[in-house]
Amino acid sequence: MVTDALRKNNIDFWLDGGTLLGAFRNGEMIPHDLDMDLAVFGDENLQKAGKVLEEIKPDGYTLRYNGF
Repeated sequence: MVTDALRKNNIDFWLDGGTLLGAFRNGEMIPHDLDMDLAVFGDENLQKAGKVLEEIKPDGYTLRYNGF
């Protein structure tokens, strides 16, 4: 659902952190990893992604930004 919403809004993203590790190593989420790590490139995409993800937040998702 999250990736569908990002794709629908033409936001380029990639897996990051533990989500990327699980996909590469296990071919799926790491069993004890309870979050999804996604990254986008640039402030414009980050703002667009934030708006899209806030829209689906009522469906039980929470959103946290980790910027540098």
